[in-house]
Amino acid sequence: MTAIEMKLKTAIIEGNQEHLAELLHALKGHEKDLAITGMASKFGEALSLVRKNSPDLVFMSADLKECSNSEMQVFVASLSAKVIMTGSEKSDAYKAMKTHANDFILYPIDAQELSETLDCVLKRPDHSLIMNHQGDINSSLGESMKIALIDSSGFHILETSEIIKLEAHSNYTDIYLVGNRKLTYCKMLKEFEGMFRQFSHLMRTHRSFIVNLDHVTSFSRQGIIKLTEDQTAHCGDSYKENFLHYFNLSKLF
Repeated sequence: MTAIEMKLKTAIIEGNQEHLAELLHALKGHEKDLAITGMASKFGEALSLVRKNSPDLVFMSADLKECSNSEMQVFVASLSAKVIMTGSEKSDAYKAMKTHANDFILYPIDAQELSETLDCVLKRPDHSLIMNHQGDINSSLGESMKIALIDSSGFHILETSEIIKLEAHSNYTDIYLVGNRKLTYCKMLKEFEGMFRQFSHLMRTHRSFIVNLDHVTSFSRQGIIKLTEDQTAHCGDSYKENFLHYFNLSKLF
């Protein structure tokens, strides 16, 4: 980090004291990049913590007591921070996936795995500043069918018609464009979902995909979406109704 870059404000939500101690020990090697600004052991405390501290990064236990799966999903979706879920069972990774957490760390913590997980976040310490400028530029584009995509290296302004699909890969998202072009951003798919909310033809169809519905060429009952330029995507059951409604086909499936 340069002198003008700030540490990421980090919150830890963990009710298991042994796991908390292990996580704190593992994070000691990252003190130059992370500042732990608060901890909570219960869901109610977690709500107060994030409202008060507005963290950039949250470590959250998948096995938090007094927190249902639906409450956890709503909580994670409400956060502007990146979320790394933790757990002691491999099945907890499924819960992390269902809540659209940015990543998952399994106890006991592997130091190399933790470093790799944090790597993407630490490459973008100016995330808040970038997102502020992202909003400014997109506001200036007004009602046009253009979108500004910004990262630390610069920006692209795209016509939304150029976008075929977005595909998530852990902490990264690939954007496939007409002409066999591709852009890759260190940003979660849910961040793009928020940016694209004003464009009804850019729809999330799966935990790993956003597709441009104007590029859809076919759809199978197995949930396979075929797109132009030989691209494919998937449509999850929870997204199928909205997807079919766009084509006025919801009554046929």
